[in-house]
Amino acid sequence: MRFSTQREEDLYPPVPCYDYEVRGSSDYQLAENHTENNFSSLVYYKEKENNQVEFKNSCFSQTSQGLVYQLAQDFSSITSELLLQLIEKGQVTRICNLEQIQQKYQKQKNILLEKYKHIPDFETVVKNYETSIQQEEKLRNSLFYYGIYRIFFAGIKEHIKRNYPTRQTTRTREYDNYIFTVDLPIVETITIDKHNEGYKVTLKGKIDLDQLDEKQFLDACRTLYGKDILLSNILFETQEKYELDSNLNYQKGCYSHHFEIKGKEVKTENIEYKLKKHSFV
Repeated sequence: MRFSTQREEDLYPPVPCYDYEVRGSSDYQLAENHTENNFSSLVYYKEKENNQVEFKNSCFSQTSQGLVYQLAQDFSSITSELLLQLIEKGQVTRICNLEQIQQKYQKQKNILLEKYKHIPDFETVVKNYETSIQQEEKLRNSLFYYGIYRIFFAGIKEHIKRNYPTRQTTRTREYDNYIFTVDLPIVETITIDKHNEGYKVTLKGKIDLDQLDEKQFLDACRTLYGKDILLSNILFETQEKYELDSNLNYQKGCYSHHFEIKGKEVKTENIEYKLKKHSFV
């Protein structure tokens, strides 16, 4: 019997260093087109000096083979490793390693062009992406309002520091380009409770009608979903839950967004993460 002399690390891909397991789903309805996607990934999250965070997203997988999702996965791999500057409210104010991201993109560009050469006008897509990664603010805004990136930077830890023991507060946030490039202002009710020697934070959100550009929002909805839509026909709800230990380290988190028009679900998103020791398995 012959035994292989090949090292084990050469036989199996290395397991990345990670802190959190993430999984989620999205469901969209546009006219007669329905798309559904389930995804998972591993996240490394390390707080550094001077309010900086090292954030790495690895082992991403998804069920949808749709072109939009495949493009999103390929482009998001370019921004999978980030060094971020935060302010006291927990908001990301700068992507510090923009130059490395641009270099990574240049290495991937020809691979992407070859992979998607059958897609009409794909070079235009590439040029638009190049524009976004040349402008730090534009790239930042495109990343941190949705999906995996957003759930880790909701400012929960900082909110506890500023407001506890006040149990309930409100705040307004804006979801950039939520529908047809229109921004959506959301007013959130935030509740903080003591939980297992740590904290449990619940956020419930709805459209901030005082801040909403009603005409612009309705025009976008009518363009996509029908001309006779009224504001009273629209239901938008968000809910988020986070658990932190006594040192304000994140243990678990989840959010769900539900967007409905005339009783029909048109957009839902659900994401949750757990610290590695609380594995989903």
